Amino acid sequence: MSVTWALPFKEKIIPEIGKERAVDPEEYKRIHSESLKDIEAFWSNIARELEWFKPWDKVLVADPQPPIL
Repeated sequence: MSVTWALPFKEKIIPEIGKERAVDPEEYKRIHSESLKDIEAFWSNIARELEWFKPWDKVLVADPQPPIL
């Protein structure tokens, strides 16, 4: 048996375990814009949220040949 109809939800349902991680689309756009304006400052701020054995010397290392994914 297959279902060919959709439930009439007018809003997205976010599971309880994911609600604290949900980001408002406008907030996401703002964060994304900041990340493009100053890449090093953005990733430096993100890295400060993690524990490190020693502080980093450079945020980004320019690689003339980035890895192919």
